[in-house]
Amino acid sequence: MPDSQFPNPLDLEIDLLLGMRCEDSLKESKLQELGISFGTAKDIAKQVDTKLQFGRDQFENLRRILDIDPGSGENPTLSYRLNLWPDFNFVVTSESGHWSMARFVRAADAPAPDLSAPGNLEPWSVCIQDLESEFPTLRCTDAFPPWEEFIFEDLSGVRYGADFSYGLLQQIEVLPGKQSPM
Repeated sequence: MPDSQFPNPLDLEIDLLLGMRCEDSLKESKLQELGISFGTAKDIAKQVDTKLQFGRDQFENLRRILDIDPGSGENPTLSYRLNLWPDFNFVVTSESGHWSMARFVRAADAPAPDLSAPGNLEPWSVCIQDLESEFPTLRCTDAFPPWEEFIFEDLSGVRYGADFSYGLLQQIEVLPGKQSPM
C-alpha cells in the first residue's frame, strides 16, 4: 500500500490478524492464502495503526478505511463483515471519536457453532457471545482489550480456559482437575 493511499478493508483485516494472540503459523497460513508475505503484512499493519491511533479521529478513520458513510449520533456503532472471518461481523462502538468497544460477533445469517466438545473448537470458530449462550459459568479472568481470557465449565464439570482477541476465539484448553460450578 503506497503511503499516499488510505488503508482499505483488507488492510484493516491484516492489521487485526497480526494483532491476534494466536499461533504465528495460523497468521502465516492466512497471509499465504492472500498472497501476502509476513513482512509486507507488518508494513501494512503499521500504516493502518497510524490511521487508527487513539484519538478523536479514530472512529471516523475506521469509517473511511471501511468506506462507510459517517453516521449520526454522539456514540455511533458500526458493524462490518470482514472477508477473513465470514461468519462474524466486526462491531465497533465509538465514544467521543475513539473506539470504546471493538469485537467480533456472530452474523445473524451464520450457522450456529457446535459447542458439544469445547476442547475441539478451532481458532476463529466462535466468539464470546457463542460461549455465553451455552455456558452460564463463563467468566472473564483477565482483560486488556482487545485480548480477553475466560474460564468456564461444561455440563460434565470439565474446566476450560479460552483466549480471545477482539472477542474471537484464539485458543482453548482443558484445565487440570474438575471444579464445582462457579
